[in-house]
Amino acid sequence: MTRRFSTCRSATRAACRGHRTAPACQFAQGANGGGGGLSQQQQLEINTTDFGFSFSTPFQRGFGSALSYVGRILAHDLAPTAVGILAKPIVLAQDLWDLGQSVWALDPTSIARNALGTVLDQAIPTYGFYGGGGWGTRQFGNIGIPGPLNSVDWASLSHDISFRHLQWVRNVWAPTVPSLPPGPFGFAYGIIGTPPFALAGAFQ
Repeated sequence: MTRRFSTCRSATRAACRGHRTAPACQFAQGANGGGGGLSQQQQLEINTTDFGFSFSTPFQRGFGSALSYVGRILAHDLAPTAVGILAKPIVLAQDLWDLGQSVWALDPTSIARNALGTVLDQAIPTYGFYGGGGWGTRQFGNIGIPGPLNSVDWASLSHDISFRHLQWVRNVWAPTVPSLPPGPFGFAYGIIGTPPFALAGAFQ
């Protein structure tokens, strides 16, 4: 592995003059409407070459691509984990608001339902933009914006739309889900969620 500085770091047309075949320059031109974009392999190579590293052998290039892919998985696992942590106080505030409205209306059934929902929403882990009790389409709608952060988040969005519990289990563990696979936190989330979702799905 040799180290060099990228000559196209600025990703501007002027900086890429004379280097239009460099992957980083192709990427910059494609992003600005001046090119046709890159293949997945070229994008993976940019992750190493554009940060000052060049892999000279096929083995080194394969290792660099694999390392980059693992890094993306971990990044897209930490992000939904952090989002899930931030989600808890938001969900609690919304649940307490709903509970307060039930108390104001003196509706015993609604009070009991919202009180139980508040407890369950805090007990169920939240992960990503769409995984967790009281969290997901309630805040963002069902159009997929913001987009799911990985395959587990995608499975949660799909479940929020269809409310099919067994579908969530299948999507969490399906290798064909159109998103990055989960990292360790997402994997643990899938393990925790599979038994209750499978049980609930058996009665649907």
